[in-house]
Amino acid sequence: MFRDFTDDVFTDDGASAIHQWLGTLLRGTDEDVIQVALDGSTSTAGYMSYAGVFAGERTWVAFSELWSRKLKAHDLEYLRMTDAMGFHGVFGRKRTEWAADAEQRRDEVLADFASVFRELDLRATGFAISVEGLAEEKLVWRKRELFQKVVQEFLGKLPQASKSIIGLICDTEQDAADYFRKWLNNLQQRDETSRRIALLCFGNSKLIHALQLADMMAYLLREEAERFELRPEQAVNPLLSGMAPIVIGEPQWKGQRIILGPDPDE
Repeated sequence: MFRDFTDDVFTDDGASAIHQWLGTLLRGTDEDVIQVALDGSTSTAGYMSYAGVFAGERTWVAFSELWSRKLKAHDLEYLRMTDAMGFHGVFGRKRTEWAADAEQRRDEVLADFASVFRELDLRATGFAISVEGLAEEKLVWRKRELFQKVVQEFLGKLPQASKSIIGLICDTEQDAADYFRKWLNNLQQRDETSRRIALLCFGNSKLIHALQLADMMAYLLREEAERFELRPEQAVNPLLSGMAPIVIGEPQWKGQRIILGPDPDE
């Protein structure tokens, strides 16, 4: 039922083609194709998040082309939030280049990438929780629970009459991929809506732009959960608030739910 793909499927300039390829795989009928990019984030402060960004195939193709232009404009091979915030990886040389203005210049670059939410019809949802003190094996279970919540949140917002075909694309997730597959298989045995999910795959975020956006969402969501509980006097990160209207749900098991875009409950 599920197809995995590996890094050798992609070329350096094939990021937008991946969405067309996925659409071709999924388009067995005349129904719409919805692709969902998912990724998570964990901090040393003891918080974990998982986020999903979803859109139709055409929007994802337009997104990837726009993201490619932004990467080239900022002389970056890819975007990863932990690298950006810690000036590691591709951002290591940027710190030297930007010198005393490094943090300001970095924030300007990130704001440019975050602007894709205003420029395209993208929607996102996610959950963040406290995992402080949990053993490593328990963290994997929490990640699985967050993945489940994000997928169920998305499925729950589909119109009842929707017959859209859905494809899920996740970061590599070496520690949790098998759990994701098993859970989805079990869910599809008893839930009709989830049977619209025709594909679950895992890929390299350095090569797949949609996963870089999901990484940004997960990082900002996890950061917001920390601020919400530990530093409520501070303002919401303007990167997050500048993306789109934010809907913050009631705290759930020491965590919270955030949706970007129009409130689907209205």
